Amino acid sequence: MIGFELEIKGQKISVESIEGGVVTLIADIVKGKATLNFGGMEFKENGKKEALEWLKEMNLVDGDEFTVRVKNIENPSEPVEIREVDFSEKR
Repeated sequence: MIGFELEIKGQKISVESIEGGVVTLIADIVKGKATLNFGGMEFKENGKKEALEWLKEMNLVDGDEFTVRVKNIENPSEPVEIREVDFSEKR
């Protein structure tokens, strides 16, 4: 299945597309701190939603490089975290 392969700091993380969901790769800089996140959201048939994370707030420093490939993923990486999400909760 088509997906993304992320290669960074000697790691390869492969994630296939999520039927009924999204896969996200976010690089950001907030207050001078650069981070990379690789995650997604799966919307289940039973109405439940799961947040998936393969890479959570990896710190990036000057000179770091990463490569993202769009490719057919045969052996997807397991998420390091899966948690149920309830958007109806008040914050």
